[in-house]
Amino acid sequence: MSNELKKAFEAYFELVVKRLRTTEAIDLRGKVIELEKDRCFENLKCVAQNEFPQYNDFNPRFINRHHLRNPKFAKNHYFDELADHYLPNFFRRSQCYLDICRGEELDKVNLYLSFCSAFTNKKTTVLNLFAFENVGFDGFNMDFKDFSIRRYDSALEERLEVDNSRIFYPELVLPNMKDCWLVLIEDIDNLPSEEDPDIEKYELLPDYSAKVKSILRLISLYDWNSPNESSYERTTREANAKVKIDQFFRIYEKVELKRVLILSDDLLAPPYDYISSWKGARRPYNDINTDDDTKIKDMEFYEIRSNDFADELKEIQKILFHIEENFADHELINNIKLAADYLLKAFSCNGLEQLLWHIIVLESLVGENNNRISKTIRRRISAILAGPNLGKNKMADLIYNLQTFRNNLVHGSPLEESILAGHLHQARHLARASIIWFLNYLNEAVKQGHIMPNRKDILDFIDEGKHAFE
Repeated sequence: MSNELKKAFEAYFELVVKRLRTTEAIDLRGKVIELEKDRCFENLKCVAQNEFPQYNDFNPRFINRHHLRNPKFAKNHYFDELADHYLPNFFRRSQCYLDICRGEELDKVNLYLSFCSAFTNKKTTVLNLFAFENVGFDGFNMDFKDFSIRRYDSALEERLEVDNSRIFYPELVLPNMKDCWLVLIEDIDNLPSEEDPDIEKYELLPDYSAKVKSILRLISLYDWNSPNESSYERTTREANAKVKIDQFFRIYEKVELKRVLILSDDLLAPPYDYISSWKGARRPYNDINTDDDTKIKDMEFYEIRSNDFADELKEIQKILFHIEENFADHELINNIKLAADYLLKAFSCNGLEQLLWHIIVLESLVGENNNRISKTIRRRISAILAGPNLGKNKMADLIYNLQTFRNNLVHGSPLEESILAGHLHQARHLARASIIWFLNYLNEAVKQGHIMPNRKDILDFIDEGKHAFE
Protein backbone atom coordinates (compact mmCIF):
# COMPACT_ATOMS: atom_id res chain seq x y z
CA MET A 1 0.00 0.00 0.00
CA SER A 2 1.18 3.50 -0.76
CA ASN A 3 2.63 5.84 1.85
CA GLU A 4 0.06 8.42 0.77
CA LEU A 5 -2.78 6.10 1.82
CA LYS A 6 -1.21 5.50 5.21
CA LYS A 7 -0.75 9.25 5.84
CA ALA A 8 -4.34 10.02 4.81
CA PHE A 9 -5.63 7.27 7.10
CA GLU A 10 -3.57 8.42 10.10
CA ALA A 11 -4.63 12.04 9.60
CA TYR A 12 -8.30 11.10 9.67
CA PHE A 13 -7.79 8.78 12.65
CA GLU A 14 -6.21 11.59 14.67
CA LEU A 15 -9.13 13.87 13.79
CA VAL A 16 -11.62 11.20 14.93
CA VAL A 17 -9.83 10.83 18.28
CA LYS A 18 -9.81 14.58 18.79
CA ARG A 19 -13.49 15.08 17.93
CA LEU A 20 -15.07 12.01 19.56
CA ARG A 21 -13.06 11.45 22.74
CA THR A 22 -15.45 13.57 24.82
CA THR A 23 -18.63 12.88 22.83
CA GLU A 24 -21.70 11.39 24.53
CA ALA A 25 -23.11 8.24 22.94
CA ILE A 26 -26.42 9.95 22.23
CA ASP A 27 -24.63 12.52 20.06
CA LEU A 28 -22.27 10.08 18.36
CA ARG A 29 -24.09 9.54 15.07
CA GLY A 30 -24.53 13.28 14.47
CA LYS A 31 -20.85 13.93 15.22
CA VAL A 32 -19.80 11.13 12.84
CA ILE A 33 -21.91 12.53 10.01
CA GLU A 34 -20.11 15.86 10.51
CA LEU A 35 -16.72 14.11 10.54
CA GLU A 36 -17.47 12.36 7.27
CA LYS A 37 -18.05 15.71 5.61
CA ASP A 38 -14.64 16.98 6.70
CA ARG A 39 -11.88 17.62 4.13
CA CYS A 40 -9.72 15.04 5.92
CA PHE A 41 -12.25 12.32 5.23
CA GLU A 42 -12.73 13.47 1.63
CA ASN A 43 -8.97 13.27 1.12
CA LEU A 44 -8.87 9.71 2.49
CA LYS A 45 -11.70 8.75 0.18
CA CYS A 46 -9.92 10.15 -2.89
CA VAL A 47 -6.66 8.40 -2.02
CA ALA A 48 -8.49 5.10 -1.36
CA GLN A 49 -10.31 5.34 -4.69
CA ASN A 50 -6.98 5.71 -6.47
CA GLU A 51 -5.47 2.85 -4.45
CA PHE A 52 -8.42 0.49 -4.99
CA PRO A 53 -9.91 1.47 -8.39
CA GLN A 54 -12.00 -1.70 -8.62
CA TYR A 55 -14.38 -0.21 -6.06
CA ASN A 56 -15.28 2.83 -8.16
CA ASP A 57 -17.63 1.07 -10.57
CA PHE A 58 -21.16 -0.21 -10.21
CA ASN A 59 -20.45 -3.90 -10.85
CA PRO A 60 -21.45 -7.34 -9.54
CA ARG A 61 -18.68 -7.34 -6.95
CA PHE A 62 -19.92 -3.99 -5.67
CA ILE A 63 -23.50 -5.26 -5.46
CA ASN A 64 -22.48 -8.34 -3.51
CA ARG A 65 -20.19 -6.42 -1.16
CA HIS A 66 -23.12 -4.18 -0.23
CA HIS A 67 -25.58 -7.02 0.15
CA LEU A 68 -28.29 -5.52 -2.02
CA ARG A 69 -29.87 -8.96 -2.13
CA ASN A 70 -32.18 -7.55 0.52
CA PRO A 71 -34.60 -5.28 -1.47
CA LYS A 72 -35.91 -3.59 1.69
CA PHE A 73 -32.40 -2.51 2.64
CA ALA A 74 -31.62 -1.31 -0.90
CA LYS A 75 -34.66 0.99 -0.92
CA ASN A 76 -34.16 2.48 2.54
CA HIS A 77 -30.41 3.00 2.69
CA TYR A 78 -29.67 6.50 3.93
CA PHE A 79 -26.49 7.14 1.94
CA ASP A 80 -27.01 9.29 -1.16
CA GLU A 81 -24.41 7.66 -3.39
CA LEU A 82 -23.30 4.04 -3.48
CA ALA A 83 -19.66 5.04 -3.95
CA ASP A 84 -19.70 6.72 -0.53
CA HIS A 85 -20.44 3.48 1.37
CA TYR A 86 -17.07 1.84 1.74
CA LEU A 87 -15.21 4.19 4.07
CA PRO A 88 -18.17 5.06 6.32
CA ASN A 89 -18.96 1.36 6.68
CA PHE A 90 -15.39 0.51 7.62
CA PHE A 91 -15.09 3.06 10.43
CA ARG A 92 -18.58 2.21 11.72
CA ARG A 93 -18.36 -1.58 11.42
CA SER A 94 -14.86 -1.73 12.95
CA GLN A 95 -16.41 0.05 15.96
CA CYS A 96 -13.64 2.62 15.74
CA TYR A 97 -16.08 5.46 16.37
CA LEU A 98 -17.89 3.73 19.24
CA ASP A 99 -14.70 2.55 20.98
CA ILE A 100 -13.14 6.03 20.87
CA CYS A 101 -16.39 7.52 22.19
CA ARG A 102 -16.21 5.06 25.09
CA GLY A 103 -12.68 6.16 25.91
CA GLU A 104 -10.94 2.98 24.76
CA GLU A 105 -7.40 3.10 23.38
CA LEU A 106 -7.14 1.81 19.79
CA ASP A 107 -4.08 0.43 18.04
CA LYS A 108 -3.72 2.70 15.01
CA VAL A 109 -1.36 0.30 13.20
CA ASN A 110 -3.69 -2.69 13.52
CA LEU A 111 -6.67 -0.59 12.49
CA TYR A 112 -4.82 0.51 9.34
CA LEU A 113 -3.91 -3.09 8.49
CA SER A 114 -7.55 -4.07 8.95
CA PHE A 115 -8.53 -1.19 6.65
CA CYS A 116 -6.23 -2.41 3.87
CA SER A 117 -7.32 -6.03 4.33
CA ALA A 118 -10.95 -5.08 3.95
CA PHE A 119 -10.23 -3.97 0.37
CA THR A 120 -8.14 -6.99 -0.56
CA ASN A 121 -10.07 -9.88 1.01
CA LYS A 122 -11.28 -12.48 -1.48
CA LYS A 123 -13.53 -14.19 1.05
CA THR A 124 -15.79 -13.08 3.84
CA THR A 125 -17.17 -15.03 6.80
CA VAL A 126 -20.89 -15.01 7.41
CA LEU A 127 -22.72 -16.12 10.55
CA ASN A 128 -26.11 -17.71 9.85
CA LEU A 129 -28.62 -17.57 12.69
CA PHE A 130 -31.56 -19.96 12.68
CA ALA A 131 -34.15 -19.59 15.44
CA PHE A 132 -36.29 -22.34 16.96
CA GLU A 133 -39.82 -21.01 17.19
CA ASN A 134 -41.41 -23.91 19.05
CA VAL A 135 -38.45 -25.68 20.66
CA GLY A 136 -36.91 -25.11 24.07
CA PHE A 137 -33.96 -26.81 25.77
CA ASP A 138 -33.67 -27.38 29.49
CA GLY A 139 -30.12 -26.28 30.07
CA PHE A 140 -26.79 -25.37 28.63
CA ASN A 141 -25.49 -24.07 25.30
CA MET A 142 -24.31 -26.85 22.99
CA ASP A 143 -21.17 -26.77 20.85
CA PHE A 144 -20.78 -29.16 17.95
CA LYS A 145 -17.97 -29.50 15.45
CA ASP A 146 -19.32 -27.12 12.80
CA PHE A 147 -22.05 -25.20 14.62
CA SER A 148 -23.50 -24.37 18.01
CA ILE A 149 -26.93 -24.11 19.61
CA ARG A 150 -27.32 -21.48 22.27
CA ARG A 151 -29.72 -19.14 23.94
CA TYR A 152 -29.73 -15.49 22.97
CA ASP A 153 -27.73 -13.57 25.58
CA SER A 154 -25.55 -10.49 26.07
CA ALA A 155 -22.43 -12.22 24.68
CA LEU A 156 -24.21 -13.06 21.44
CA GLU A 157 -25.68 -9.56 21.32
CA GLU A 158 -22.15 -8.16 21.42
CA ARG A 159 -21.02 -10.51 18.65
CA LEU A 160 -23.94 -9.34 16.51
CA GLU A 161 -22.81 -5.71 16.92
CA VAL A 162 -26.25 -4.76 18.23
CA ASP A 163 -25.24 -1.58 20.11
CA ASN A 164 -23.14 -0.34 17.22
CA SER A 165 -25.90 -1.06 14.69
CA ARG A 166 -28.51 0.78 16.73
CA ILE A 167 -26.40 3.92 16.38
CA PHE A 168 -25.19 3.70 12.79
CA TYR A 169 -27.74 1.42 11.08
CA PRO A 170 -31.02 2.28 12.82
CA GLU A 171 -33.05 1.26 9.77
CA LEU A 172 -31.87 -2.36 10.17
CA VAL A 173 -34.31 -3.57 12.83
CA LEU A 174 -33.39 -6.99 14.21
CA PRO A 175 -36.02 -9.65 14.91
CA ASN A 176 -37.01 -10.36 18.49
CA MET A 177 -34.59 -13.10 19.61
CA LYS A 178 -34.99 -12.64 23.36
CA ASP A 179 -35.28 -15.98 25.21
CA CYS A 180 -34.86 -17.85 21.90
CA TRP A 181 -32.70 -20.86 21.18
CA LEU A 182 -30.59 -20.30 18.09
CA VAL A 183 -28.51 -22.41 15.74
CA LEU A 184 -25.28 -20.58 14.80
CA ILE A 185 -23.47 -21.64 11.63
CA GLU A 186 -20.33 -19.92 10.37
CA ASP A 187 -19.66 -20.18 6.66
CA ILE A 188 -17.36 -18.75 4.00
CA ASP A 189 -18.87 -16.51 1.34
CA ASN A 190 -16.67 -16.26 -1.76
CA LEU A 191 -16.86 -12.82 -3.29
CA PRO A 192 -17.50 -12.64 -7.04
CA SER A 193 -14.80 -11.33 -9.34
CA GLU A 194 -14.99 -7.99 -11.11
CA GLU A 195 -15.29 -9.82 -14.43
CA ASP A 196 -18.41 -11.74 -13.45
CA PRO A 197 -21.15 -10.32 -15.69
CA ASP A 198 -24.12 -11.98 -13.97
CA ILE A 199 -25.53 -9.17 -11.85
CA GLU A 200 -28.97 -10.71 -11.42
CA LYS A 201 -27.89 -13.57 -9.19
CA TYR A 202 -26.64 -11.21 -6.48
CA GLU A 203 -29.93 -9.41 -6.10
CA LEU A 204 -31.72 -12.23 -4.29
CA LEU A 205 -30.80 -14.07 -1.11
CA PRO A 206 -28.93 -17.20 -2.23
CA ASP A 207 -29.99 -20.71 -1.34
CA TYR A 208 -28.40 -22.45 1.63
CA SER A 209 -24.75 -23.36 1.17
CA ALA A 210 -23.57 -26.99 1.24
CA LYS A 211 -22.36 -26.55 4.83
CA VAL A 212 -25.65 -25.07 6.05
CA LYS A 213 -27.62 -27.83 4.32
CA SER A 214 -25.49 -30.56 5.90
CA ILE A 215 -26.07 -29.14 9.38
CA LEU A 216 -29.81 -28.78 8.83
CA ARG A 217 -29.83 -32.40 7.61
CA LEU A 218 -28.13 -33.44 10.84
CA ILE A 219 -30.66 -31.56 12.98
CA SER A 220 -33.56 -33.12 11.06
CA LEU A 221 -32.17 -36.59 11.90
CA TYR A 222 -32.84 -36.07 15.61
CA ASP A 223 -35.87 -37.99 16.88
CA TRP A 224 -38.30 -35.08 16.98
CA ASN A 225 -41.36 -37.29 17.35
CA SER A 226 -41.46 -36.77 21.08
CA PRO A 227 -39.02 -35.46 23.69
CA ASN A 228 -40.43 -37.52 26.54
CA GLU A 229 -41.15 -40.88 24.94
CA SER A 230 -39.79 -43.02 22.14
CA SER A 231 -41.12 -42.79 18.60
CA TYR A 232 -42.59 -46.25 18.94
CA GLU A 233 -44.40 -45.40 22.21
CA ARG A 234 -45.92 -42.27 20.75
CA THR A 235 -46.79 -43.96 17.46
CA THR A 236 -48.52 -46.79 19.32
CA ARG A 237 -50.39 -44.46 21.66
CA GLU A 238 -51.78 -42.34 18.86
CA ALA A 239 -52.10 -44.98 16.14
CA ASN A 240 -55.80 -45.58 16.79
CA ALA A 241 -56.79 -42.03 17.71
CA LYS A 242 -58.84 -40.38 14.97
CA VAL A 243 -59.03 -36.67 14.31
CA LYS A 244 -60.95 -34.54 11.85
CA ILE A 245 -58.96 -34.20 8.65
CA ASP A 246 -59.24 -30.40 8.75
CA GLN A 247 -57.46 -30.45 12.14
CA PHE A 248 -54.65 -32.74 11.04
CA PHE A 249 -52.33 -29.97 9.87
CA ARG A 250 -52.81 -28.15 13.19
CA ILE A 251 -51.83 -31.10 15.35
CA TYR A 252 -48.62 -32.05 13.62
CA GLU A 253 -46.98 -28.73 13.06
CA LYS A 254 -43.37 -28.97 12.00
CA VAL A 255 -40.41 -28.05 14.15
CA GLU A 256 -40.13 -24.38 13.28
CA LEU A 257 -36.50 -23.54 12.53
CA LYS A 258 -36.20 -20.29 10.60
CA ARG A 259 -33.23 -18.36 9.32
CA VAL A 260 -33.61 -14.96 10.95
CA LEU A 261 -30.28 -13.21 10.40
CA ILE A 262 -27.00 -13.34 8.48
CA LEU A 263 -24.07 -11.34 9.89
CA SER A 264 -21.16 -10.61 7.55
CA ASP A 265 -17.64 -9.74 8.66
CA ASP A 266 -17.10 -7.65 5.50
CA LEU A 267 -16.27 -4.29 7.07
CA LEU A 268 -16.94 -2.42 3.82
CA ALA A 269 -20.59 -3.41 3.91
CA PRO A 270 -23.48 -3.06 6.37
CA PRO A 271 -23.49 -5.73 9.09
CA TYR A 272 -26.42 -7.85 8.02
CA ASP A 273 -26.84 -9.67 4.71
CA TYR A 274 -30.35 -10.67 5.61
CA ILE A 275 -32.94 -9.87 8.26
CA SER A 276 -36.21 -11.78 8.50
CA SER A 277 -39.53 -10.44 9.73
CA TRP A 278 -39.66 -13.17 12.38
CA LYS A 279 -41.61 -12.14 15.48
CA GLY A 280 -40.12 -14.44 18.09
CA ALA A 281 -40.71 -17.73 19.87
CA ARG A 282 -44.11 -18.96 20.98
CA ARG A 283 -45.44 -21.52 23.46
CA PRO A 284 -48.94 -22.79 22.56
CA TYR A 285 -50.22 -25.60 24.76
CA ASN A 286 -53.80 -26.00 23.64
CA ASP A 287 -55.19 -29.54 23.57
CA ILE A 288 -57.81 -30.67 21.06
CA ASN A 289 -60.08 -33.69 21.35
CA THR A 290 -60.01 -36.57 18.88
CA ASP A 291 -63.06 -38.64 17.95
CA ASP A 292 -62.34 -41.06 20.77
CA ASP A 293 -61.59 -38.27 23.32
CA THR A 294 -57.83 -38.81 23.18
CA LYS A 295 -56.17 -35.47 23.87
CA ILE A 296 -53.41 -34.39 21.49
CA LYS A 297 -51.49 -31.15 21.67
CA ASP A 298 -52.46 -28.51 19.11
CA MET A 299 -49.39 -26.80 17.55
CA GLU A 300 -47.09 -28.42 20.04
CA PHE A 301 -44.02 -27.01 21.71
CA TYR A 302 -41.03 -29.34 21.83
CA GLU A 303 -39.34 -29.43 25.23
CA ILE A 304 -35.96 -31.10 24.78
CA ARG A 305 -33.36 -32.27 27.27
CA SER A 306 -30.08 -30.66 26.22
CA ASN A 307 -27.94 -33.64 27.26
CA ASP A 308 -30.01 -36.14 25.28
CA PHE A 309 -30.16 -33.89 22.24
CA ALA A 310 -26.42 -33.18 22.22
CA ASP A 311 -25.49 -36.84 22.77
CA GLU A 312 -27.73 -38.07 19.95
CA LEU A 313 -26.60 -35.44 17.43
CA LYS A 314 -22.93 -35.94 18.26
CA GLU A 315 -23.27 -39.69 17.77
CA ILE A 316 -24.91 -39.22 14.35
CA GLN A 317 -22.32 -36.57 13.48
CA LYS A 318 -19.51 -38.97 14.42
CA ILE A 319 -20.96 -41.71 12.19
CA LEU A 320 -21.36 -39.31 9.26
CA PHE A 321 -17.77 -38.11 9.66
CA HIS A 322 -16.38 -41.65 9.66
CA ILE A 323 -18.37 -42.63 6.59
CA GLU A 324 -17.60 -39.52 4.54
CA GLU A 325 -13.93 -39.62 5.51
CA ASN A 326 -13.60 -43.10 4.04
CA PHE A 327 -16.22 -43.14 1.27
CA ALA A 328 -16.59 -39.55 0.08
CA ASP A 329 -18.63 -39.13 -3.13
CA HIS A 330 -19.49 -42.83 -3.29
CA GLU A 331 -22.76 -43.58 -5.11
CA LEU A 332 -24.38 -45.04 -1.98
CA ILE A 333 -23.37 -42.04 0.16
CA ASN A 334 -24.96 -39.71 -2.38
CA ASN A 335 -28.10 -41.86 -2.34
CA ILE A 336 -28.35 -41.62 1.46
CA LYS A 337 -27.75 -37.86 1.29
CA LEU A 338 -30.61 -37.58 -1.19
CA ALA A 339 -32.89 -39.47 1.19
CA ALA A 340 -31.74 -37.17 4.01
CA ASP A 341 -32.58 -34.18 1.80
CA TYR A 342 -36.11 -35.55 1.43
CA LEU A 343 -36.29 -35.95 5.21
CA LEU A 344 -35.13 -32.33 5.56
CA LYS A 345 -37.87 -31.31 3.13
CA ALA A 346 -40.41 -33.09 5.32
CA PHE A 347 -38.86 -31.40 8.36
CA SER A 348 -39.68 -28.00 6.84
CA CYS A 349 -43.27 -28.85 5.83
CA ASN A 350 -46.54 -28.88 7.72
CA GLY A 351 -49.30 -31.46 7.96
CA LEU A 352 -49.99 -33.96 5.21
CA GLU A 353 -47.13 -32.77 3.00
CA GLN A 354 -44.74 -34.16 5.62
CA LEU A 355 -46.20 -37.62 5.13
CA LEU A 356 -45.65 -37.50 1.36
CA TRP A 357 -41.96 -36.64 1.75
CA HIS A 358 -41.47 -39.32 4.40
CA ILE A 359 -42.80 -41.97 2.01
CA ILE A 360 -40.43 -40.63 -0.67
CA VAL A 361 -37.54 -41.18 1.78
CA LEU A 362 -38.45 -44.88 1.98
CA GLU A 363 -38.80 -45.15 -1.79
CA SER A 364 -35.41 -43.53 -2.40
CA LEU A 365 -33.65 -45.88 0.03
CA VAL A 366 -35.10 -49.28 -0.82
CA GLY A 367 -37.45 -48.81 -3.77
CA GLU A 368 -36.93 -49.99 -7.34
CA ASN A 369 -38.50 -48.87 -10.59
CA ASN A 370 -40.96 -51.72 -11.14
CA ASN A 371 -44.63 -52.55 -10.73
CA ARG A 372 -44.06 -54.11 -7.31
CA ILE A 373 -42.44 -51.07 -5.65
CA SER A 374 -45.03 -50.81 -2.85
CA LYS A 375 -44.68 -54.45 -1.87
CA THR A 376 -40.89 -54.26 -2.16
CA ILE A 377 -40.72 -51.28 0.19
CA ARG A 378 -42.95 -53.00 2.75
CA ARG A 379 -40.82 -56.15 2.69
CA ARG A 380 -37.47 -54.38 2.94
CA ILE A 381 -38.37 -51.76 5.57
CA SER A 382 -40.03 -54.49 7.67
CA ALA A 383 -36.86 -56.56 7.42
CA ILE A 384 -34.57 -53.83 8.75
CA LEU A 385 -36.84 -52.13 11.30
CA ALA A 386 -39.01 -54.89 12.77
CA GLY A 387 -38.27 -55.62 16.41
CA PRO A 388 -39.75 -57.03 19.62
CA ASN A 389 -42.34 -54.25 19.87
CA LEU A 390 -43.46 -54.52 16.26
CA GLY A 391 -42.94 -57.73 14.24
CA LYS A 392 -42.48 -57.96 10.48
CA ASN A 393 -46.15 -58.59 9.72
CA LYS A 394 -47.41 -55.72 11.85
CA MET A 395 -44.68 -53.44 10.45
CA ALA A 396 -45.72 -54.39 6.89
CA ASP A 397 -49.37 -53.66 7.73
CA LEU A 398 -48.40 -50.27 9.14
CA ILE A 399 -46.47 -49.38 5.97
CA TYR A 400 -49.35 -50.65 3.82
CA ASN A 401 -51.77 -48.30 5.64
CA LEU A 402 -49.41 -45.38 5.11
CA GLN A 403 -48.98 -46.20 1.42
CA THR A 404 -52.74 -46.52 0.93
CA PHE A 405 -53.38 -43.20 2.63
CA ARG A 406 -50.61 -41.57 0.59
CA ASN A 407 -51.96 -43.00 -2.70
CA ASN A 408 -55.49 -41.81 -1.93
CA LEU A 409 -54.13 -38.37 -1.13
CA VAL A 410 -51.96 -38.12 -4.26
CA HIS A 411 -54.48 -39.59 -6.72
CA GLY A 412 -57.46 -37.62 -5.50
CA SER A 413 -59.42 -40.50 -3.99
CA PRO A 414 -61.99 -39.54 -1.34
CA LEU A 415 -60.54 -39.34 2.16
CA GLU A 416 -62.44 -40.26 5.27
CA GLU A 417 -63.80 -37.37 7.33
CA SER A 418 -61.59 -38.57 10.20
CA ILE A 419 -58.14 -40.16 9.84
CA LEU A 420 -55.65 -41.91 12.08
CA ALA A 421 -53.69 -39.35 14.07
CA GLY A 422 -50.64 -41.59 14.21
CA HIS A 423 -50.04 -41.58 10.44
CA LEU A 424 -47.60 -38.70 10.42
CA HIS A 425 -45.52 -39.87 13.37
CA GLN A 426 -45.46 -43.38 11.94
CA ALA A 427 -44.15 -42.12 8.61
CA ARG A 428 -41.62 -39.88 10.32
CA HIS A 429 -40.40 -42.72 12.52
CA LEU A 430 -39.98 -45.11 9.57
CA ALA A 431 -38.20 -42.56 7.36
CA ARG A 432 -35.75 -41.43 10.02
CA ALA A 433 -35.08 -44.93 11.39
CA SER A 434 -34.38 -46.22 7.86
CA ILE A 435 -31.75 -43.56 7.22
CA ILE A 436 -30.16 -44.24 10.61
CA TRP A 437 -30.09 -47.98 9.82
CA PHE A 438 -28.22 -47.33 6.55
CA LEU A 439 -25.74 -45.03 8.32
CA ASN A 440 -25.08 -47.59 11.07
CA TYR A 441 -24.64 -50.32 8.48
CA LEU A 442 -22.03 -48.33 6.54
CA ASN A 443 -20.32 -47.25 9.75
CA GLU A 444 -19.90 -50.92 10.61
CA ALA A 445 -18.31 -51.42 7.19
CA VAL A 446 -15.80 -48.69 8.02
CA LYS A 447 -14.99 -50.23 11.40
CA GLN A 448 -14.43 -53.68 9.92
CA GLY A 449 -12.30 -52.36 7.06
CA HIS A 450 -14.54 -53.75 4.31
CA ILE A 451 -14.87 -52.49 0.75
CA MET A 452 -17.74 -50.04 0.42
CA PRO A 453 -20.89 -51.96 -0.60
CA ASN A 454 -23.04 -50.50 -3.36
CA ARG A 455 -26.80 -50.08 -3.21
CA LYS A 456 -27.45 -53.47 -4.87
CA ASP A 457 -25.23 -55.19 -2.30
CA ILE A 458 -27.26 -53.81 0.58
CA LEU A 459 -30.61 -54.56 -1.05
CA ASP A 460 -29.44 -58.15 -1.70
CA PHE A 461 -28.46 -58.40 1.97
CA ILE A 462 -31.92 -57.20 3.02
CA ASP A 463 -33.72 -59.51 0.56
CA GLU A 464 -31.72 -62.68 1.00
CA GLY A 465 -29.78 -62.29 4.22
CA LYS A 466 -26.60 -62.43 2.14
CA HIS A 467 -23.84 -60.45 3.83
CA ALA A 468 -23.10 -57.38 1.73
CA PHE A 469 -19.47 -57.29 2.93
CA GLU A 470 -18.67 -60.74 1.49
